[in-house]
Amino acid sequence: MQYISYDFYKKESGGGDISAEEFPRYEKKARAAIDYYTFGRIAEPISEKVRECMLELIMFQRNAEKAAEEGSGVVLSETVGDHTVHFADGAGLLGLKRGGNTGKTQSELEYEIIAKYLMSSGLMYRGVDL
Repeated sequence: MQYISYDFYKKESGGGDISAEEFPRYEKKARAAIDYYTFGRIAEPISEKVRECMLELIMFQRNAEKAAEEGSGVVLSETVGDHTVHFADGAGLLGLKRGGNTGKTQSELEYEIIAKYLMSSGLMYRGVDL
């Protein structure tokens, strides 16, 4: 079961840049992340909070993928003698860890998105129901 449709994505994202052919891959990946952190507790009807979470996750995943592919074009450092220029990794600008000890992993950032929407819903509860 899809948590959001392509039509919902296009309408709520202001048009978005993911094609109808690419959308199922992003939707499946975002749904898997939500199911992991909610222990598969999402049931129909899909709540507005879950839909909003899916939309943000899909857009984050798309941006992370584009940043990794295209780079940022932002100058990280520049040496004048023999002129050397180092550009920032596009993923690094999103806060993603790419080697080194700075930033967060993509999973950590995905968790933060999911928690922002679903932490207070009880769907992420890890305790025991008595």
